[in-house]
Amino acid sequence: MLATSSRKPLLASLLPQLFSKVDGVGELVVLHTVASGAQPIAEAIDLEEFPEVLGTIAGDDTILIVTRSAGARVQLTERLRALASSG
Repeated sequence: MLATSSRKPLLASLLPQLFSKVDGVGELVVLHTVASGAQPIAEAIDLEEFPEVLGTIAGDDTILIVTRSAGARVQLTERLRALASSG
């Protein structure tokens, strides 16, 4: 689950294992995970440095992601769903 060169979590490997659901409104995305899954996924999202993401806040099983616009929210939500289903 960790890249050998930089030892950062890989979103593509974590998300299929920990993802529950994702939804959003306006510039806000709410991503639900299994218990204790929010922290590693939020860190992986932050490390990806997606241009549409301003930042994340993670609890135990929920992540709030703030995007740059409603359009960016839609784009990010689609990307997250695709990554979650690719595992």
